[in-house]
Amino acid sequence: MVMEKRLAKFITSIGVSARRLTEDMQLNGVRAVYYISSADALTPIEKDVGWNNEALNKTFEAFHLKRDITA
Repeated sequence: MVMEKRLAKFITSIGVSARRLTEDMQLNGVRAVYYISSADALTPIEKDVGWNNEALNKTFEAFHLKRDITA
């Protein structure tokens, strides 16, 4: 993700690891590229929305493999 440092700090404060990959650049303000894994990003909201890892894995696997998730 390309974001400001303060957004990366906020994301980290809610329990999601945002790993900085680049130096600062000018892109509608000062920003940098950060890496956030999909699984890591979903973990803090998992309990709130009632997801479970098995269902998430099935959904993401189907998306990446372009399969029907209803089968």
